[in-house]
Amino acid sequence: MAVFRLKLVVFFFLCSSLYGVAQSNYTVLLPKPQQVKWYAETKACNRVEILKAENQEYIHRCLSDLGIVAQEQASTKLEITMVDQIEEARVNQHEAYRLRVNDHCIHIEAITEQGVYWAFQTLRQLRVKEKDKTVNK
Repeated sequence: MAVFRLKLVVFFFLCSSLYGVAQSNYTVLLPKPQQVKWYAETKACNRVEILKAENQEYIHRCLSDLGIVAQEQASTKLEITMVDQIEEARVNQHEAYRLRVNDHCIHIEAITEQGVYWAFQTLRQLRVKEKDKTVNK
C-alpha cells in the first residue's frame, strides 16, 4: 500500500509539473541554461551574413542544419566571438556560451567550440518553437 501511495504521489507531481510547463508562456530549453533573460519576441531568419567566426566550414554546416543560408548582404548578421571567460557561468566553463538574438543579429560568445555547439543547439530549439509561430519572451 505504501508503494502504491508513493507511486501515486510521484505520478501526481509529474503530471502537475508537465501541466505547468505546457501552460507556461516560456520556451523550455534543454538542458536548462544557467541563466536566461528574455527581452522580446524575435522573428526567425532564413539567411544570415557571417561577420565574424572561426572554422567557417563548421559554422556553415550548423547553419545548414538549422535551414539557414549564409549569404553576403543578408539583413541578419551572425557574429561568433571566442572569449576567455563567461563570468555568469558558475559551472562547466568549457561549455559556456552567451547567446544574444534579435531581428538583426545573432551573437554567440563562447569559450570553446563546445560552447559554440551548445549555442547552435539552443538556436535549433528556438527555431523549432518559431515554426509553431512563437518564440516567447
